Amino acid sequence: MNKRLWGNLILILLSAALIGLAFYGPTPQDKNWQDLPPLTSLQAEQIQRIRIQKSHHAAMLLQRENNHWRMIKPQQAAANLNRIKQLLRISHTEVVRQLDAQQADLAQLGLQPPLLQLQLNDEKLGFGRTDPIHHLRYVLYQGKINLIRDGFQHHLQAPVSDWQQSTP
Repeated sequence: MNKRLWGNLILILLSAALIGLAFYGPTPQDKNWQDLPPLTSLQAEQIQRIRIQKSHHAAMLLQRENNHWRMIKPQQAAANLNRIKQLLRISHTEVVRQLDAQQADLAQLGLQPPLLQLQLNDEKLGFGRTDPIHHLRYVLYQGKINLIRDGFQHHLQAPVSDWQQSTP
């Protein structure tokens, strides 16, 4: 190959790398983008109470009693342990990006009022819309807007019957 062809090939590769960095790299607003803590400091085994409040629905309350989970509201029943274990992972889920709530339009993000509220013990999390570009969920927690992967919404939106332990 001649020198001109090699030069063009190197320029193409550098351009592709810069384009990739521009689309997938950190943005200037992502301060400490690689050092963000998990969503909460709670570990799953520390959580004794879960409250899920959907807009215009009665709250659902789940409580750990003697190492067993029970649904307390809207009705009394044994709780679906598999679903609870999956939901409890949210407490330590990775935060992809974090914004200051003071600098954002909370209503536009579906956070004022939140579309859904989750309470783990005394920690309250407000769930909003999904970011249309990266498909990350906006979660308001302790004055910060956290963007997390949207792998928990189907649990949070599940009907009450899905949270009850099925009888064999």
